[in-house]
Amino acid sequence: MLNRIISEAKTLSHMPPEAATVYETFKGRMIEQVDRELTALPAIHVLIGHNPLSMMCEHHRNHARLMLGIIALNRFDLLAGAVPWSYRTCHAHGFSYEYFRVEMEAWKRAVARHIDGLCARAILEVYDWILRRHGEMIQLAEQSCGPPIAAGSPLDETRHAFLSAMLAGDLRECLRLAGNSAATPQGLESFYLEVVQRCMHELGRLWEQGEISVVQENLATAMMSGAMATIRPRVRIEAPERGKAVVTSAPNETHTLGAWLISGLLSLDGWEVDYLGAASSLPDIIDVLLTVRPDLLAISVAMPYNLHPAMKLMAAVRKQPALAEIKIMIGGYFTRIIPGLDRLAGADAVASDAKSAIALAREWRRSCTG
Repeated sequence: MLNRIISEAKTLSHMPPEAATVYETFKGRMIEQVDRELTALPAIHVLIGHNPLSMMCEHHRNHARLMLGIIALNRFDLLAGAVPWSYRTCHAHGFSYEYFRVEMEAWKRAVARHIDGLCARAILEVYDWILRRHGEMIQLAEQSCGPPIAAGSPLDETRHAFLSAMLAGDLRECLRLAGNSAATPQGLESFYLEVVQRCMHELGRLWEQGEISVVQENLATAMMSGAMATIRPRVRIEAPERGKAVVTSAPNETHTLGAWLISGLLSLDGWEVDYLGAASSLPDIIDVLLTVRPDLLAISVAMPYNLHPAMKLMAAVRKQPALAEIKIMIGGYFTRIIPGLDRLAGADAVASDAKSAIALAREWRRSCTG
């Protein structure tokens, strides 16, 4: 079914070149209209599972950001992954599936009111397609978002123990497990790839399925960050110098673990890394790049609705003559939500996971140095 949905989405009309700019111009007004309409519904608290209205309004903002990115890319096949993910995560936290049908109708009215001409017709066609495929989107949402961490091998047991310690807020146990596994550069690299990255994916799965709350996810993230920050300086780097790299989360992206993981792995591989963290503004990132003049920029995007800010960042970098030689890779959890995005305007490559990101960085460096 997924392949059929993807193929069908590819047949949707191409957007006029100005569609993304128009959608972005009226995005705020459309969000306000959708918020207002749905808040006024007598049954809204039932539709959103008696969650706070602020959660619904935040979802509307994220939906608009997601649509903006997909319109800018002109890649409607990505909806086949992004829409079921949105259905699944909201439904797992109490929203009814009927809410999405009501929401899409409200978005159609908002688009019709604020946008006109060819742009409106093309955008409305996308919303009509989502509504026609509402049932299939539910079926895709009900499918598993990935298996849990397996059990059996010693490595599996380490993953389970580390995840349990993270969720319990037990930093001492996290440090003990990390220290036992990461006494050498090779051990630390393996710990990052085989334990930390797998636990990151498991946290995402647990949150998507409503098995942990945002507070629990944040606590686990803090434990993982603390362990990584403490263990990394204990390991002496033995790799050859490869060049300068800047690692950042996309503008607006508040999830930091993906960027932190990549910065740690690049450092272990011999790169001189500047890690900018989360939610850095686009102008500030450009200022750092112009000062550092790195060979590599790695951009981490966790949530698919932060894809458009990442695209704007890459476009801004490409407009700087002084940064003409920089290699740009983009990756993060969003590649698990909307698979098949193997190229992205402005990026030299899309990395599907941390291991492929490090391999790409090495390959690029070899090609530059001969």
